[in-house]
Amino acid sequence: MKIKPEFCFEEKYKQYSNMIYRICISYLGNKHDAEDALQDIFIKLAYHAPDFTDKEDEKAWIIRVSINKCKNILKSFWHKHVTKTDDLFIQPEIMKPDMDSVLNDIIKLDVKQKEVIYLYYIEGFKIWEISHILKISESCVKMRLSRGKKQLKHILEESDE
Repeated sequence: MKIKPEFCFEEKYKQYSNMIYRICISYLGNKHDAEDALQDIFIKLAYHAPDFTDKEDEKAWIIRVSINKCKNILKSFWHKHVTKTDDLFIQPEIMKPDMDSVLNDIIKLDVKQKEVIYLYYIEGFKIWEISHILKISESCVKMRLSRGKKQLKHILEESDE
């Protein structure tokens, strides 16, 4: 395997590492798994990425690969049978201001709601962009957003008690 000649690791890492890490931490819930996933995603980007038409196409591909990698880790035998001893740790320099408490609540959502809530509110994607990234209809994105907001409201109400 060879790295693509036009691939500049440092540039791609600066551009996408924080976003990928936030996606991974929101799915996996701990920094060690998130860092492992981040490493695997950059390896895939360097060696197996298709030719992209533009930056948005590249970003959508990276988000999709990140989500799939996290789902695969969560389904793995290792993840299901190993007890994690560390709590959620979010590196403050990677998070946007005041995001860590919100992200901790988003982590508690079901996977389907978590991914659309994260992409819509944290990454700032539009509904049609999320639809394209997740390969689901726009109405499905809207429904998941609605359900996710209700579930998040319930979580926030429980934490206030």
